[in-house]
Amino acid sequence: ANGLTDDISNVSGDRAEDAGLTVVRYTRPLTPSNLDARVGGETVDRTLSVGAGVSTFIVWALGPIDLDSGVPFFHDIAFSSTDDAVSLEFGRAVQDNCVPLMVGGEEEEPEILPFVRPLLTETTEFTARIGSSASPRGYAAITGQDAWGISWYINDILIPVIEMRRGTTYRFLVNGGDEPGLNSQYHPLYLTDSIEGGIAQFFPSQTETVYAGIDFDGDESYNVTAAGPLCQFGKTDATKAALLLSYAEYAASLDKSCVEDTSISDAAAVLEFTPDETTPDKIYYQCVTHRSLGWEILVIDADAESSLQVDCSTFSSNILEVPNEPDLVINTIIN
Repeated sequence: ANGLTDDISNVSGDRAEDAGLTVVRYTRPLTPSNLDARVGGETVDRTLSVGAGVSTFIVWALGPIDLDSGVPFFHDIAFSSTDDAVSLEFGRAVQDNCVPLMVGGEEEEPEILPFVRPLLTETTEFTARIGSSASPRGYAAITGQDAWGISWYINDILIPVIEMRRGTTYRFLVNGGDEPGLNSQYHPLYLTDSIEGGIAQFFPSQTETVYAGIDFDGDESYNVTAAGPLCQFGKTDATKAALLLSYAEYAASLDKSCVEDTSISDAAAVLEFTPDETTPDKIYYQCVTHRSLGWEILVIDADAESSLQVDCSTFSSNILEVPNEPDLVINTIIN
């Protein structure tokens, strides 16, 4: 890409299913052909040092490549803090320092329980901000979809299910970023029937239906209508440990100082939407630029019983059945 040379050769690999291990082998010269090249102001390849005591840090990412910058849009991995930095020393004496791999079946993987978050019903105004996808108990565990490191926080809640009534107008105050040139910080909100979103990655070959947040100019271009200054919740020193606790404790660990910045909140973009009889029973709030940042909006008739509210008067050890949502499991009661 970008007229650069691919120095990688002799690529091969195999998968050891019993150990859950994928091995990839390849060859690359110590001094790359693209040593002086830059993409987006960043170095493309660097020289691998074989000097004794020199560490080469390992960085990896999962996700589609941004054709403009040459880097992944977003990735989400458990080892994301500086405490978990991984490095190799290519100049050391040859020695097997590898920890023996666990043979499949010797130890069961611990069950990952998704965070239980509040649901949003009988609410007509929402704030939409960006924050961590809370791996491994956040986006991926909640939705079953791949997480890319960030997610929407609606009313400061990680991807809540929202309920809307047909004929009622709803309003989103959006602070997802408003600078298209900063791809990783540009998250216009839109409403769609796509469980993934990220229409910018598919346009003009997309197959989804858009309900709000985008104005199309024919078949070849579009304009976003809900891109406001970025308010992104940051992790703190307490966040990693809080991932093992309740959702409330995780949420309390985040740095939400951008909420108090009136230069951001007062300039929020506004997205208004009134579902009607043509709106499907389930749509999604998503990001225009990146896939899989948002989640579900359940649409009901104006006079219908809420699909997210349940009768707790007979609650004991019985399973709660939620109307119209056979796959939705209620394992907590939130007042």
